[in-house]
Amino acid sequence: MANDTARSILLQVAFKEAANNAATIDEVENLTGDYFNVLIGMHDKLGIEIKDRDFGRSNSAAARPVRSNGGTAASSESAAVPTVTIAGEQWQDFRNAKANGKVNERYPDFKKVDGKGSEWLVDKDGVTPTAFAKLVAKEGV
Repeated sequence: MANDTARSILLQVAFKEAANNAATIDEVENLTGDYFNVLIGMHDKLGIEIKDRDFGRSNSAAARPVRSNGGTAASSESAAVPTVTIAGEQWQDFRNAKANGKVNERYPDFKKVDGKGSEWLVDKDGVTPTAFAKLVAKEGV
């Protein structure tokens, strides 16, 4: 089983994923626990023992994937989605990825390329179009 440092890092990873996919704090809490247990279980199943020394931070550019535009890649699923311009900003369009089951159905419809924003086309109840949806319609995306 992973040590305290490794568990803390896995918990942070689980929380980030849960926060991106949940609508309420209760859902974040429940999903975080679920994701954390999956990550711990995967380490155990694969026989991976994590030690504190494995978690040093590197400033080396070689340690991080790089996008063709010079930024660091967020994830492999991000690289597979189209990038569109909405109101002068670059967004990744996850609508097809959601429809095809490549990302969770609760995943944002759009995420800013710089990683500093997420938007859905309808509210959390799935009914009312958001202000962002109006921008998307206006841009014809």
